[in-house]
Amino acid sequence: MILVYGRRSEFETNVEMTQHRAHLLNWPEERLISFDRLEPDPGVYHFPTVRENGAGRYVAVSIPPTFRITAFLALSLPYVDGMEDAVRASLGMTEERKAFLIERLAYWRNWAINGYHGVITSGYE
Repeated sequence: MILVYGRRSEFETNVEMTQHRAHLLNWPEERLISFDRLEPDPGVYHFPTVRENGAGRYVAVSIPPTFRITAFLALSLPYVDGMEDAVRASLGMTEERKAFLIERLAYWRNWAINGYHGVITSGYE
């Protein structure tokens, strides 16, 4: 996950903000960047956009039409609320695809909570 927080100029001379920012990351898979560093990344074309909701929880903001669920992504599903609503609101998807994804979200969320995970992937995806 990537957490986008403020502009670089807000932190350059503000020690308090820099210290606060240092405590925002909860998982080793998270990266913290400023809005100044945002750029398209073809490696995450199928990732949802989420916002922090507090206490290690997130809320889905948008789902790209290229969204797909992998085991790697599925492990984070129990911590993200509103995925189904974000799929329903997604532009560029047919109603059939939306229904399919909503069905698969339930499957993968259950897998993440209850399944034996073993080796999930040998690479990024």
